[in-house]
Amino acid sequence: MMNSHDQIDLYQVADRVFHRLAEEESIETLLKHERVFICVWALKGEVDNGGFDQYYFNASGDWAYLAPGALHTLGATATARLIERANSIFGVTGPNRDSELRHIQMDAFSAEDEKGLSNLEEAFYESSDSLDPLLADYVSANATLFGCE
Repeated sequence: MMNSHDQIDLYQVADRVFHRLAEEESIETLLKHERVFICVWALKGEVDNGGFDQYYFNASGDWAYLAPGALHTLGATATARLIERANSIFGVTGPNRDSELRHIQMDAFSAEDEKGLSNLEEAFYESSDSLDPLLADYVSANATLFGCE
């Protein structure tokens, strides 16, 4: 088993896992380790690039309901709690899995909702959870499943 996340090329893993997603056409049909990877990779990439607005607006928002569990799997409990709170801004059922309906939810946000989401976004950037190393450690611990050996 690999024991150093320096040996893990997360971009290469992402290419393989997203290729599998394209083949399967549904995140639910992927294996658990693939779902965990995709949820965390997409969350980090989207939020780092354009904040929570981009995360929820794009296809990654389709998987927001899975993100807290994926983060807990990595041990990123602080970030998992942030995403749980962000998801709750969308209402009891969270962000809709259909992007068009989720966009309608976002358009209906009150100023208070938008401020809450903005505050959670800031907390995300300041979180003590280092998602890249946690994700690399997860891939390393599951190297055979990810085809990294």
